[in-house]
Formats: sequence, C-alpha cells, structure tokens
Amino acid sequence: MSNVNCTSFKELETLLPLDIRIPKWDQSRLEHRDCPFCFAGSNVTEYKRPDGLEVKRCRLCKTHYASPAPNALALDEFYSSYHAQHFGSSSEIPKEVLSKLKKADPFDDVRIQVISSLLDISKSRILDVGCGKAKFLYQLKKLGASVVGLEVDKDAVSFAKEIGIESIHGGNIESYNDEQGFDLITLNDLIEHPLNPYELLRKSTELLNKDGFILIWTPNGDRINVDSDKVTLRVDLEHLQYLGSRACKYITQTLPLEIIHYETLGYPSLDGITNKTSVTTKKLSIFLKSTIKRMPGFLLANRIRVSYQQSNKVRLGNYHLFCIFRKIV
Repeated sequence: MSNVNCTSFKELETLLPLDIRIPKWDQSRLEHRDCPFCFAGSNVTEYKRPDGLEVKRCRLCKTHYASPAPNALALDEFYSSYHAQHFGSSSEIPKEVLSKLKKADPFDDVRIQVISSLLDISKSRILDVGCGKAKFLYQLKKLGASVVGLEVDKDAVSFAKEIGIESIHGGNIESYNDEQGFDLITLNDLIEHPLNPYELLRKSTELLNKDGFILIWTPNGDRINVDSDKVTLRVDLEHLQYLGSRACKYITQTLPLEIIHYETLGYPSLDGITNKTSVTTKKLSIFLKSTIKRMPGFLLANRIRVSYQQSNKVRLGNYHLFCIFRKIV
C-alpha cells in the first residue's frame, strides 16, 4: 500500500449534490486503493463527491478514481439488489419492453453500427458482462448473434429471461469460465463500477477468440478536466473510476489489445435522478403517453422525429467514452 496522500481536507473541492440517489457508504468499510488501471500510488486528491468519497487523480495515467472506496463485501451487497434499491421500483413490464424491442431498429444504436462494420454479427458469439435487463443483448440476438449475459442482480436476470434471453448467468466475470470463446465482449456502463477494472479487462481478454473485440461504453473521464460543473462526479455516485484516453493507452501496453475505435460523444441523462416522482404521477404519465400514442399518425411522425434527432445528435457532446479493443495475440 502506498502512502496516503497528504492533501488536507480544506484544500479539496467539495462538490454539491445533483443526483438524488446518494449511496450511504459505511465509513468503516472503506479501503484505500491505488490507481485501478496502472496501480500508481501517492496520487493527488482533488475532489470530495456528494456521497462523501474522495476522488484522486493518477499522476501517471490521469485516471480519476474514488479512494478510499467501499470494500468488496460492501459492493457485493450493494449490487445484489442494485436495480430495485438504487433506481427504485421499476414500472417496466417485460411484455411491454419486449414489444418495444421487437419494433426497434438495432442500427439506431451507434454501438451496433460500429460493431457491424467490424464483424458479421449473425455469425458471432457475444458476451455482455453486467448486461442488466439484457435489452442490448436482445438487439444483437435479433441480428442473429449467439448471445450470453452475465449479471449479479437476480431481479435483472429474471427480467432478461422473460424477454427471451435464456443464456444468462448470475455472477461476475471473475468466476465465469467458457471453453468456446467469444468474438465480442461488451462492457456497457460497467468498467466504472468494480474495484478492480483491470482484472475485468484481463479476464475479458482471456475469454476472447483470436482477433476478438472488447467494447467499452462508459462516462468519459477526460471530460472532468474541462467541465466546470463536474457533472460526471455529481451523478451516478456508485461509480468508482472514470476511464480516459491515457488509461486506454496504458491498457494496450499491458494487455494484448489494440485500440481500433475511440470516440467521445453524447450528453448525460438526468431523467429520474434530479427529482422524485410519486406513484400517482407515474401512472398518470403512463396513461397520457399511451393515449397520445393511439392518435392517428403519431407513430409515423414520432419515428421520423426520433430518427432525425438520432442521426443529427448522436455523435455530439463528449459525456460518453466509446472504445473498442481488438485482441492481437
């Protein structure tokens, strides 16, 4: 363990809350850690988040990360009921979600657009780690892929099975073994969560077939330096690190991977995190939306509107980091 940074509490920039979902971490279960990507110690503490965790910046790969952070046991308990406890009771009904997914065009998703230029999805075996309710996997399956999901939240696993993703396993990648190998492993909104994201990448690389790909979609850590409001550090306070370009480069120097796609895009979604909505309000909103959708011409007009917005705005902004690695051994 490296020496704890000597920056005094008064020098830290204490950030005001933006997200109403503020985890209450047990201070007795916090542990110091070095940079989770390059493992450098003696790093500078720059911010104190609204949840009380301090954020350091690595002197080598410039990664921002929380330290001290909740220990492994505390995180296991937190994520075992993540969707229900952290996001609140979901109004999503599997049958209704499935109906929407069947109608959706997979190529509206920029990730699938890029993936399809790199491999034949219909002939690919794909693993989605931390797949949640498996909506992304469903779209890949619709394109003919053989899909497998990993998820620690039992409720999310049940939801995924109800929408037709049968090959889904409870647990994390560290305890998962597979002899067939994968052509693509996707880490959507995942690498920011675990205590040891480097081990997640190492194990993912091990599970890849030759010339296989790892897709990462995560908040852009480089944005923290240029955002005066520090939104990235004030929302989604379960995040423990924020991947940036220099850390991605470091990864290729220590694992048999090369970067073949890298971009930053999009804006933060603040829906549902800045105010609490009552059950009555939610029911009224659902009723009004369903009524409007039955109006003549609505579906066609809305499809044109959404298509226009996606094609013109999807690659604006810089909130998300979208990176694809290829295995080179």
